Amino acid sequence: MRLFIAIDLSDEMKDELEKSTCVLKTRGRGRFPLRENYHLTLVFLGKTNRVNDIKKAMDMLETTPFDLKLSSCGRFQREGGDVVWAGIEKNPILENLVYTLTDNLRNMGFSVENRPYKAHITLAREMEQVEFPSIKPLSMTCHTITLMESLHIGRELKYLTVYDKNL
Repeated sequence: MRLFIAIDLSDEMKDELEKSTCVLKTRGRGRFPLRENYHLTLVFLGKTNRVNDIKKAMDMLETTPFDLKLSSCGRFQREGGDVVWAGIEKNPILENLVYTLTDNLRNMGFSVENRPYKAHITLAREMEQVEFPSIKPLSMTCHTITLMESLHIGRELKYLTVYDKNL
């Protein structure tokens, strides 16, 4: 199983992100996610079958619901094309959640990325340099974090919910 822990976004936020992706499509070539696949990754785990341990690490969290707010677009420069993303406004509760979750997983023997967390939602991959679209600074309240499995079904990438942890 290829797994990651994420926040599923509100329909309103997905609608706004889809508008931005449509603008990007008119400005250059790239690979663009389906609307239903927009999410905010908290921790990428990769290939593992240790679902019960991941659930335990998630259940150890004592975070209450918190707000997320979209901010401006940015890019991660990559050979072969950039990743263009929508940012999330700096949020100490989110950062603490990611830190605690990562720490819980490491203590259980998981190998987790060691780079600083940058809250973002991917809008395009393998994208040439283009002018970024504007994004409405929408907010949503996060009540749940989700363990998701990434699957290729035919030619499409699908994300399936494995487990939800209510905050």
